[in-house]
Amino acid sequence: LCKDLYMCIESLKHDLKEKKNSLKKFKRNANYQQKYTEGDHG
Repeated sequence: LCKDLYMCIESLKHDLKEKKNSLKKFKRNANYQQKYTEGDHG
């Protein structure tokens, strides 16, 4: 059980890391899009 719990926690940590990374990527893309759009019309 202890090992399973450990694995479970590690898995959750990994998922969280992945989510954070994709959020960062998403934000960066959004910023890029915004700049691109502003540059287009500005």
